[in-house]
Amino acid sequence: MGYTELKTRIDNKKITFLDGGIGTEILRRGYTWASHQLKSEPEL
Repeated sequence: MGYTELKTRIDNKKITFLDGGIGTEILRRGYTWASHQLKSEPEL
């Protein structure tokens, strides 16, 4: 699933699970789950 499809699913309030790989990448970029939201920062 690409980021565009992921964003569309979240925008449409579809239940979506993220695997550990995406979590690791978000942390690598300096964000935490508590501080990051795909809707508010889709460029991340």
